[in-house]
Amino acid sequence: MEMGNEAPDKVQETVQDDWTLAGNYITVSEDSMQAFLFLQPKPDGESYEREELKAHLREAGVVSGFHESNLAAMAKKKVYGREVLVAEGAPPVQGTPGHYEYEIETDDYTKHPRIREDGSVDYQSMNLLQNVQEGQVLAVYHAAEQGTDGEDVRGKRLRAELCRELPALRGRGIALKEDAELPTYIAQTEGKLIFRDDQIEICNVHEIKGDVDILIGKVEFFGDVVIDGNVAAGTVIRAGKSLTISGTVESADIYAGGDIILRRGVQGNEKGRIRSRGNVYADFLEHCTVEARGNVMANYFLNAEVSAQGEVTATGKRGMILGGYVHGFQGIKAMCVGSDKEVKTVLHAGCEQKVYDQNVENRKEEAEIMQKLELIEDRAEMLRKQLTIRSKDQTLIRECNELLKERERLTERAKQLQSEKQALQKMMEEGRQSAIRVEDKLYAGSVISVNNAQQAISANTCFMQYKSISGIIQGTVIRV
Repeated sequence: MEMGNEAPDKVQETVQDDWTLAGNYITVSEDSMQAFLFLQPKPDGESYEREELKAHLREAGVVSGFHESNLAAMAKKKVYGREVLVAEGAPPVQGTPGHYEYEIETDDYTKHPRIREDGSVDYQSMNLLQNVQEGQVLAVYHAAEQGTDGEDVRGKRLRAELCRELPALRGRGIALKEDAELPTYIAQTEGKLIFRDDQIEICNVHEIKGDVDILIGKVEFFGDVVIDGNVAAGTVIRAGKSLTISGTVESADIYAGGDIILRRGVQGNEKGRIRSRGNVYADFLEHCTVEARGNVMANYFLNAEVSAQGEVTATGKRGMILGGYVHGFQGIKAMCVGSDKEVKTVLHAGCEQKVYDQNVENRKEEAEIMQKLELIEDRAEMLRKQLTIRSKDQTLIRECNELLKERERLTERAKQLQSEKQALQKMMEEGRQSAIRVEDKLYAGSVISVNNAQQAISANTCFMQYKSISGIIQGTVIRV
């Protein structure tokens, strides 16, 4: 039985009858959620009946939430001289308002820098962007669940608060997923996610107004990136599509899935790295490494390491390549190469030597595989003859199985080499058409290479085009 101690904040009920005159009383808490009963023994010594007690409670206005076990115990065990909890109201059970369960960051998406193990701060770990992919779940809506009304001991209904539904999620680039059990919002496209004022917007272009420095550290975005300022040393930029930078780039690490446009240029300090799956366009490229699947074009190249699967062009009136190594698979065009100081400047067009070396290695490996396959066939034929006589010889069976596995492996490798050989031959064939064209001055100290042929320029010259014919560099004068 739950026994009540002194019940705080109770208002005593007074009923002027023989029952109350005998010293019995009922108290109800101020919030009408609890009722307590105090009993004195009957003058005749008889026990109280439970229904008798409930009748007195009803007369006092307590009509709900009876504590049956306590009432029964008071009657049966003659609990006198203390207050006992005999009724208790049921508070309302509040429901759950409609709400969105977000699968994205909804706070300001500025990550704090990571602390390295040595205690220093890694500012490059910061990322100002939240990227999403097409079809990615952004939010799931959970409908409102209404609560249950309660009731106090006087029978008064205590209503639960009404739980309201939220309006549909608003934004751009989002949609409801079909056939989902709950309303589920997904991204219609990949890009940068902006969450503001309970709205979601997915943008395909991320624009940074100003410079990108070590405090920003890293910029990663699936779509196009536009930077209006400079890019400082030590920063990292990854663009899924094109990248445009209006200012100067220092020794940064830059990658783009599309074209890279550097309206000023790069001062890389021997550490800058530019990689593009498209073309690279720059005012200048100094002391940096550039890799492009397409073309590379700049007004001048200074001590740069450049490799392009397309063409490299030094454009404009200056159109200069000075120092470094410049490779253009489809060719190189420049106004001026080298300087009167005879600075070593290496230009290479067509297939690099590593392509020819790889072709030789592949042919050598292919020949070795053919020899091994012949030996395997001879040994397998011998084993088959022996097995006709000793068909249950487990040693012969195991050796035969191992030979078959080795033959399968070598045959598969031979197919791979054949495929690689065809690709290399196609590349070398295309490389034969490559040329290096210098439309103004070509200084001594420069080195001209086309495919696997090479020629050092020992004296200043001009207006020249170079090709490789039968493995020999041949130069012709350009008609002006």
